[in-house]
Amino acid sequence: KMRRAFEASFKFDETGLPRVWQRGDDVNTECQAAQDGARKLLDLFAAVPKDGPHGEVVLVDEGTKVGLLQNLILEARTQYLAAKQAQDAIAVKPRAPVWMLGLLAVVALREVANLMPRFLVPGFLVQWLSLCGLFLVGLVVLAKAVGARPLLGLLAV
Repeated sequence: KMRRAFEASFKFDETGLPRVWQRGDDVNTECQAAQDGARKLLDLFAAVPKDGPHGEVVLVDEGTKVGLLQNLILEARTQYLAAKQAQDAIAVKPRAPVWMLGLLAVVALREVANLMPRFLVPGFLVQWLSLCGLFLVGLVVLAKAVGARPLLGLLAV
């Protein structure tokens, strides 16, 4: 019952669907709250109050209670680590290094310049177009590295 109560609180959301952990979710707080709820359930089952001369009836002795709590803690750790791994797996985004993107842009511009027929376009126009293209590629690389908002803020000044 304790395990089911913990899983119902930790692994499933309010609608009963399996919880998908996002990057901003506080897994530690959710796990602690689910553990506290399961421990309260153990306290409820440990001693049932009874009206009469003896007061209350003990259903679970202290040794069994400690064993059940240890099992709950092990189960909670396992579920916590699984949730953290799922959260970290979502957060990983493979990206190419910025220097590699810049190198690719330079090589691509050189190839484009070599393929252009030089006899149709004057040399200064080719150089000007190459510099403009390099500038634009540099802006794109910079925007990918630091984000578009800070870059737009620098250009607006």
